[in-house]
Amino acid sequence: GQMPGQTQAAATAAAQSSPPQTSAAKPPASQAAAPGSVSGQARIAPALMAQVQATDTVFILARPASGSRMPLAVLRLRAADLPRAFTLDDSNAMSPQALLSSAGRVRVEIRVSRSGTAMPQPGDLGGTPVETDVPAGGLELVADTVL
Repeated sequence: GQMPGQTQAAATAAAQSSPPQTSAAKPPASQAAAPGSVSGQARIAPALMAQVQATDTVFILARPASGSRMPLAVLRLRAADLPRAFTLDDSNAMSPQALLSSAGRVRVEIRVSRSGTAMPQPGDLGGTPVETDVPAGGLELVADTVL
């Protein structure tokens, strides 16, 4: 026979272990501009392709448009991956206290780093940062300048 005490306990445990907030599914990245995300195309200027190794690290960084210089989100690619579409969102966050979705306005930039470190080095390639509201889609990031 059934033991009502057990089924009751199991039901309670199940209710506690899955609060409705955390079970919300992440929106698909294919949306034009998901809340709290910035997306677009990243590429290296043709004139500079000769200076880039396929294995060079490409950083796509989003920083607050004003205030802190700490990146809110960082995407790490390889030069061989470019040109390609990118999306930055809270899953790329550096810190749970500083989320892209809470930024409002950001500067997004591309950097190509031979050393693979996040700090700019001489010889790295960079591009003009794109300032935009969050969320945003259709950004064009071009590495066209040698630092």
